Amino acid sequence: MLAQILQLALRIVGIVERILALIGVIQDDQRILAREHIPYQIESTVVATSLNVANPTYGLQAIETMLADVQAKVTAIYADYQQRNQPVTLPPTPPSGYGVDLASVPLSYEQSSFNAGQPTNLKDGLVMMTLHDWDRAISGLWRMADSPIFAVSYNYPINNLSFANFAAPVEDLSTVQPSDTVKSWLERVTGLTWHDYPLYNVGTTTSFVWTSDYAAGVVVVCTLTDAELHQLAGTAPTAVATAPVWPGVGKVTLGSPIAFGPNDTGVSVPGPLDGILVHITAYPAYKGVFSFAGDVSVRNIGAVTFTSDNGQDELPQTLGFTQAVYVPKTMTQAQAAKVRVIPGVSGTITPWTRTP
Repeated sequence: MLAQILQLALRIVGIVERILALIGVIQDDQRILAREHIPYQIESTVVATSLNVANPTYGLQAIETMLADVQAKVTAIYADYQQRNQPVTLPPTPPSGYGVDLASVPLSYEQSSFNAGQPTNLKDGLVMMTLHDWDRAISGLWRMADSPIFAVSYNYPINNLSFANFAAPVEDLSTVQPSDTVKSWLERVTGLTWHDYPLYNVGTTTSFVWTSDYAAGVVVVCTLTDAELHQLAGTAPTAVATAPVWPGVGKVTLGSPIAFGPNDTGVSVPGPLDGILVHITAYPAYKGVFSFAGDVSVRNIGAVTFTSDNGQDELPQTLGFTQAVYVPKTMTQAQAAKVRVIPGVSGTITPWTRTP
């Protein structure tokens, strides 16, 4: 029995020794882990971090102060400027540098024949616009029912005036003469005085011709320009054909033909001229030809250029057809034509000009 107790006690002692040895190993490991590679490194880092957090320029308290300042400025901006969906509040007196005294602004205008006193500044002008005949600036024009070229407006102080009973002062355009303007035509056929300075209610810088003498209380306006009048009346000048256009044999004047022979390699045709007619009567037999339904075109026999009144030549045009018309390509009229031909080519060159 005693032997068993001793054996058990020895086993317990052995276990205790092993536990103590294990505790020693753990303690040695802790000492190794807690050992710093650089002396006081942890302490130095902690001290530096504390100093940075407390720094008066960029530390925590400084950041809090800056954020508070930004918040105050944002709030001030929100309160100072007009916000969306909020009513606009204007100061009763404009701030310094804003606004202007309208009475100090000089007024420039076209003299009106419909009132007596004329304003001299913008303030008085705006008042008069609402009280006198300048309210035509918003009254507009009404087309006359029987004429697309005349319109009518009222002449203050007659208001609520019906324009339905006013007929056009003239309807027949056959009396328009080529030298007429709208003003001269209307004054001749109506016997009234017409004006060509701007009418305020037209709303454009174009000056329409108008009169206040046609009927009491109304202003009659002709809305045609001079060019439109002549187009409608059929008296507009006929446009002259411009090069490079052959206007037709009945609208040209032919000059004297200039002959060139087989030994001539260049011919100069004096002008002014609008073009030339080339007639080839002979050419070397070895030259190739093309036939256009019987009209012969010869290859590589020469070219023609036209010279401007400033002495420059334009790009040459190739000769080909035995009978052909040539016109300048870069000018309305040439000062001369110059023709180049190879030996063995004969024919004539006839200058022509358009008949006015």
